[in-house]
Amino acid sequence: MSRIRRVLSMALAAIALVAVAGAQAPGPAVAGEWNVEAATPHGAVTASLVLKQDGTKLAGSITFAGTDPLQLAGELAGDKLSLETPADASRPLGVRGTVSGNAIAGYLSTDHGDFKFTATRAPRS
Repeated sequence: MSRIRRVLSMALAAIALVAVAGAQAPGPAVAGEWNVEAATPHGAVTASLVLKQDGTKLAGSITFAGTDPLQLAGELAGDKLSLETPADASRPLGVRGTVSGNAIAGYLSTDHGDFKFTATRAPRS
């Protein structure tokens, strides 16, 4: 009986090690408001990005000056974030970027092309 326990204990320990080794390290905290600036052929465009975070799942909205908010959903994989508007959105938008502290840099993808953007965390009021 003790040999069976030892074998089972070793097997459980091996499974636990594999589970820990395979677990993805949590990404940065990105929830909150971000000030976005994108470079377009028509000049700089600003927006407000508001994100909610549940582990690696992201949801939120982006509002460009003079427009209604666009709802976004996506994920965070390490320091890489990826968000999209729903498939039936009137204005499709994809957001891909790399988070570094209180900054995000990446690309906004629209039906008019891809545009570089930067975002900084908005000061808390």
